[in-house]
Amino acid sequence: NRLSRVDYVEGVPYGTAETYRMTLTRTNDGFKVSYRNGEKFVEQAVKGANANIVEMQNSDSQYVGFFASRNAKMTVSNVDLQLAAADTVDAP
Repeated sequence: NRLSRVDYVEGVPYGTAETYRMTLTRTNDGFKVSYRNGEKFVEQAVKGANANIVEMQNSDSQYVGFFASRNAKMTVSNVDLQLAAADTVDAP
């Protein structure tokens, strides 16, 4: 599951002064991810991740985590997990 086939995006500012808001949303059909940096807003569907994938992995317990790769450093704060009833489409 890749957000994009581009390995990195040039010209994206980073550092302690930069704050991004990221959202991962599960819909009944799949997932979408978005981020906001000031006025810039990007949203994209996550291809190949069916909505019920977390239920297939472990129907009793699901975990949320954050991961940075390729020498990336990040600080995560103000995490908000909201749960709602779902009518997910089963994976093929």
